[in-house]
Amino acid sequence: MVEIITKGDYSYVEEASKKYYKKIADNIQLIDKYINSKEFLNILTVDNFKNDGPNFVNNFNDLDIIQKK
Repeated sequence: MVEIITKGDYSYVEEASKKYYKKIADNIQLIDKYINSKEFLNILTVDNFKNDGPNFVNNFNDLDIIQKK
């Protein structure tokens, strides 16, 4: 729940804006968590692409594991 300060029609805009920016902030934190994980960085190596391509089955499995953490 967000704190709404304005009154009237502006309160709807304020609430929507605050919820939108909160969602963006939460997603940025989630992305930051994934990008900084050792497993994710390993997926991006050239050797990993060579070994797992062209279907990248292992990479998709690794991404599922990372996402569930």
